[in-house]
Amino acid sequence: FRSLNDLRRPSHWGYGRSVFLRRASTTSKTRNEESILKRFPFTSQLIFVTLKTGGTDLFVQTVVEKKKLNELDIRRNIVFTLFGAIYLGGIQYAIYVEGFKRLFPAMERFCNLGWKAKLKDIE
Repeated sequence: FRSLNDLRRPSHWGYGRSVFLRRASTTSKTRNEESILKRFPFTSQLIFVTLKTGGTDLFVQTVVEKKKLNELDIRRNIVFTLFGAIYLGGIQYAIYVEGFKRLFPAMERFCNLGWKAKLKDIE
């Protein structure tokens, strides 16, 4: 490419500005995605960790173990995907989010502070 203008997204993608020149939080789509994550934190993290765990096993089978698509162990992938949904998505969420809220009542306030405020916080 000759300049940053060559890296622009095509206009049919919905963004006319360069990916590298804009902040992620300036688009309404990003704000909408953030609000979905904030409105449905359990569901969104459950979907994410389930897809991540299943995808990771597919990655390991195809890249590390060098299996072809017709040689994939689907049963193993289903087990990993269920592990991601049940343990990572359900049990860890209950422990680290809901359980820690009860153990540490100031946790949510502290998490919403900026880095400088966190370093100065003594509670």
